Amino acid sequence: MKHPASFQDFLRTELAPFPGRLNATARCIVASAIVILVSMTLEVPYLVLSLFMVFCVTQANIVLTRLIGIMFVVGSTLAIGILIVMLEFTFDEPFLRILAASLLVLGSVYLSRVTKIGIVFFAVAITVIYGQTFVDLRADPEWVVRQILWVWVAVNYSIAVTLAINSLLLPIEPEVQLRAEMGRQLAFARRMLAARASDEPLPDGCPEPRQAAVALMKLSRFAAMRSPGYRRREGWHLVRIAAVSRLYRNAHEFAQEEHSSVDAGTLADLGRDLECLQAAVAGGTAFAPRQEIADSADDKGSIIADIRHTLRGLADHDANPSPADAPPRPKEGLFLPDAFSNPVYMQFALKTLLAVLIAYVFYTGAAWPGIHTVLLTCLIVAQPSLGATSRRSLLRIVGAAIGSLIVLVMVVFVVQRLDGIVGLLAITLPVIALAAWIAAGSERIAYAGTQIMFTFSMSLLTQFVPTTDLTEIRDRIVGIALGVGLSLLVHTGIAPETEGEALRKRLAELVRTLAALVRFPVGRTTQDRLSFSQEQLRASANYEDCEALLGRVTLEPDWQAGNADQEDLMRHTQSVLSQSLEILRALNAFKAECAARIEQSSPGARDAAMALETGIADELDRYSDCLGERPADTAPPPRIALDRLAQECRHDETSGRSAPGSLALLLAKADDLAHEVARLPRWTADDNPEAQLNASPA
Repeated sequence: MKHPASFQDFLRTELAPFPGRLNATARCIVASAIVILVSMTLEVPYLVLSLFMVFCVTQANIVLTRLIGIMFVVGSTLAIGILIVMLEFTFDEPFLRILAASLLVLGSVYLSRVTKIGIVFFAVAITVIYGQTFVDLRADPEWVVRQILWVWVAVNYSIAVTLAINSLLLPIEPEVQLRAEMGRQLAFARRMLAARASDEPLPDGCPEPRQAAVALMKLSRFAAMRSPGYRRREGWHLVRIAAVSRLYRNAHEFAQEEHSSVDAGTLADLGRDLECLQAAVAGGTAFAPRQEIADSADDKGSIIADIRHTLRGLADHDANPSPADAPPRPKEGLFLPDAFSNPVYMQFALKTLLAVLIAYVFYTGAAWPGIHTVLLTCLIVAQPSLGATSRRSLLRIVGAAIGSLIVLVMVVFVVQRLDGIVGLLAITLPVIALAAWIAAGSERIAYAGTQIMFTFSMSLLTQFVPTTDLTEIRDRIVGIALGVGLSLLVHTGIAPETEGEALRKRLAELVRTLAALVRFPVGRTTQDRLSFSQEQLRASANYEDCEALLGRVTLEPDWQAGNADQEDLMRHTQSVLSQSLEILRALNAFKAECAARIEQSSPGARDAAMALETGIADELDRYSDCLGERPADTAPPPRIALDRLAQECRHDETSGRSAPGSLALLLAKADDLAHEVARLPRWTADDNPEAQLNASPA
């Protein structure tokens, strides 16, 4: 796992623009401006909740936006109804009211973990907790019910505004996003070929091939959710996605090759073919190259040959598409498979409820109503794992600190000079733009943007007149800090839900995926190569899952690592991930070389190559099994011998089937693959994986 070299590199990476980020930010700003104007003009209370809903509902595309928006509407409506009924019978009985609220929160948190619509029950839990603060502020049932109904209005009208903006003004369809991303990757591929022709470095902004592949797969899933027409032709689309992913990977590898003798004219021709494919992708039409793409004897077996073959195969596929519709997707249940058998879910709900109750006792006992955010914080930062909880807590603290600092500057120097809605928008929208830009980024920093907006709004936009009360800023930050500290204390001290074991098993699954790729039959047909590319997409997705899991485990406290040392776990995991990339690189080169030589090779040579693949795959499976079940027994795979393959290659040369020395490259690729597999690290605390990677196994 690669980390930024410095804090500046981290900011440059996380705050950099990427496709869709500017659009999402613009949609969030427009919706927020409308919500502020409506709430301030009509004096709709709880503007903070309205803006929070804008940020939560605004997503990367219209599918997610509508899905989350509808779920929040259902959840808030259900929660308001439940809360009013509960207060009807328990308003004058504090013990019964707290007991009923506790049971509702417990059930809602549990259902948010075990159901596919957990966001609905999360909204119920938030509303029930928020409703308790009204009862503590004023013992007037009519006033409390009125405030609860205003909460429903503030939440749902802002969701309606957000859905309207995302659907009418700046709609982003997943299929359009998919075509745009494919076009962007093809444009990068063209630029990389052109840069190699002129001996220039890689263009700025080029994503790693695995990251590019995962981005295409995610957008494909969203497009299938959105469009029945896309689902019917999903197989055709997946072939095109696999082809684009393979072309981008080839161009990326070719641009990094140290030795290559491809002339500039050939690279220019390939660039024009990629441009034709880019136009076909943008228009949703079949790919028709400008002229027949023929193999060249000079680049046989090279990356350039694979690019030619992929382009030609995709053109043949588009000219003769399969008429068969995609099979119907299996229906998934509402609950997770282990919803009622895994005790972790109920433990999580109980820990969250305990943190909320402790916070409530402190909040009411101290008679400090300004820190009511301590209740919401205990619920918001509670995540399915200790690492995720730590990350959410850190982002909430950082976001609250930044938001409070901005508010402090505004109150001291700006607010006193405001005299209308224009001035309010002038100081509010830039902060919302900054928060929206951060929220539209990766999950590593996204919640910090929402928290900046939340803290800023709670301190400055809770009234319909300019506020200069600095105690609001103090109370908000104190409530958030207390809630974060209390939640971390409970979740780390009582049955901590660590993910070290899950990370190791996910790594084992990644190695098993590599073994399946090694076994994948090689061939020269279009379907063979594109099917192999689709398997590579799945391997890339597994790698990304492992990296995301590693990022969460890294944030777990060292003393919660269990029997395994946290530092050893991190080091070994990074070593396995790094070596998996090297294995995948060597495997791609070996498979491409086998595909180029398969027609001229003898049956004995083909059998020897298959036997080598089987041996390597078996060793990877053994490594995976040990890593998943017996980590202490996980040793580096032995170096697979190439004697049989070398003997068959020499036989082909002496029999005249191939030119002398023509199969040396195949042996070199096979040796590279066997070497990289044998460099997988030993999973013990006594060995240093970095030293193992630098050592050449015998």
